Amino acid sequence: MSDLRTLLRGDGAVPAFRMLLPQGWVSYRPDEQSQEELLGAAAKRLATAGRPDLLVQLRRHAATAFSQLREQRAILVMMPGEDTPQSLFLPATITAVERVSTPDAPVREVVVDAIRRKGAKPLDDRGVIVRWLERRDVELDGESSATTSIIYVMAVPGTGRRRALQLTAVITHPTDLPADDDVLEQWIALIDAHVATFAWEP
Repeated sequence: MSDLRTLLRGDGAVPAFRMLLPQGWVSYRPDEQSQEELLGAAAKRLATAGRPDLLVQLRRHAATAFSQLREQRAILVMMPGEDTPQSLFLPATITAVERVSTPDAPVREVVVDAIRRKGAKPLDDRGVIVRWLERRDVELDGESSATTSIIYVMAVPGTGRRRALQLTAVITHPTDLPADDDVLEQWIALIDAHVATFAWEP
């Protein structure tokens, strides 16, 4: 875990917040320039590590993910950077998106539904961060893979829970990887530990 807190600022949609990122991870805005720069760095790192299987998965997932992120007006994306130690270099990204209540989907009801149907629970003792898991199979470029997503929702202070910040960590892995796989569980625990350091800036 990095010993420095990283100040993450949105584009004015949500207040600034702090959260510890794994050592070497970077945060950036999900524009096309950042996509090319960061995927290039990730490709170099994975090639050096001799993990072409992860490289293929990451490229395919990232191309689709970046396009979707821009459509969703994501605020920030966090992922392993070039200086990330091998032990912390996961085939994963964390995205930050503002959620705003609508008549059809109030933020409060989205969270209540996740608690009822998806087993969502507080990540922290104060109940500021609500967290749940989702897994799905995906097909990219004709090949099947799977993703395990960890969704975290934090209400924006002073908005009466009508606005929230949602962090979504997406881990890409083979479709036959069991949900209780030791490595997958370690990756999830690592991300949980860092998101648990989340705090709004005063």
